[in-house]
Amino acid sequence: MIKKKKVYGTALLLFGILAPMPIISFFSITMYVWWILILGIIALVEWINHGGMKFSKQYDRAFGAVVVIWLTSYLICAIRMPAKWTKGIGTGFVQMCFLVIAYIFFSQRDKVQYLEYYIKGVYISSIIQMVWSYTQLLFDAIGRDLNAIVFRDIFHMMRDYTTQYQFGQLKVSGLCWNAGNLAPLITFGYIYTKNSYLKVAFFLLGFLSRSRTLMLGLVVGTIIEVVITGKFKITVSKKKMVLLVVTSAAIVIVLITNMDAFLKKTMEIANLLDIKSRVKTEGSASTHLYYLTSIPEITKKMVYFQICLDMGQGVQAMLNLN
Repeated sequence: MIKKKKVYGTALLLFGILAPMPIISFFSITMYVWWILILGIIALVEWINHGGMKFSKQYDRAFGAVVVIWLTSYLICAIRMPAKWTKGIGTGFVQMCFLVIAYIFFSQRDKVQYLEYYIKGVYISSIIQMVWSYTQLLFDAIGRDLNAIVFRDIFHMMRDYTTQYQFGQLKVSGLCWNAGNLAPLITFGYIYTKNSYLKVAFFLLGFLSRSRTLMLGLVVGTIIEVVITGKFKITVSKKKMVLLVVTSAAIVIVLITNMDAFLKKTMEIANLLDIKSRVKTEGSASTHLYYLTSIPEITKKMVYFQICLDMGQGVQAMLNLN
C-alpha cells in the first residue's frame, strides 16, 4: 500500500511539473499527453486488479453531464467540421478518454488527497519556468533565441516556431512557444509562494515579459491577496533587511547609469497596458476584446447544437496546443 501511495504521489508530482512544459516532447507527443496516458494506465491497472471502477454519488450526475456534452461536441465536430479541423480528432478522443479515466480515479475519496502532489508539481514548474524565462531574456539581450537553440537545434523537439515574438520583440514564453502558457503559471507561482524573494522575482518577470495578460494577472493577484488577507505583510529578518538595502542600492545605481534604457522599458510597459490604443494596432488584442463584446449578439443567435459545436472546436484547439 505504501508503494502504491508513492507511485500515485510521484506520478502526480511529475505530471504537475511537466504538463505545463508543452515544448518538451518525445516522438512529437508532449509531456502533458504522455502523463495523461500514464495516469490513465495506472487507473486502469488498479481497476482491473480490484474489480472495476467506483463512482461517487456526489458527482455522478454533474460529471455525467460533462461527459455527455463532451461526446456530443466530438460527434458534431466529426460530422460538420471541414477535414482540416478534424485532423487528429481520433487521437484527441483517445487522449480525452484517458483524461476522464484519470479524473474519475483520483477523484475517489481515498485518493483525492494525492492531488496535493499535483499542485506542488505545478508550483515547482512555475519556479523552473521563471528561471528559464529570465535566461530567455539574457539570451535575447545578446541576440539569441534560447528555445530555438535548445529545442530546435539540439534536441529537435520543435521544427520552426519555438518562441513568441511580437513586433520583432521577444514575448517571454518560458518552456512553450506561446506566452499564453506562461501567464497563468507565473501568476499561480506568485500567489502560491510564501517566499518573499520568489514573490519579487515572479512579479518582476511579469513586467519584463512583454505579456499584458501576465502583468494584469499579477496585479489582480496582488489585489485579491490584499483583500482576502486584509494586509500585505512580508516578514523581513535583519539579514534579509541588509540584503534588501544592498540590493536596492545596486538597483538604484543600475537605473541611474542606464536611465535611457529604464525610461524606454517604462514607456514600453505603459504602451502594452494602453489597451484602448493596442486594440487598434494589435490583432490579438482586438480579437480577445471581441470575445467579450460579441457575447450578447452570439447568445441571441446560437442554438444548442451550435454551442456544442463551438465547445468541440475549443476542445480540439486545446488538444492541438498539446
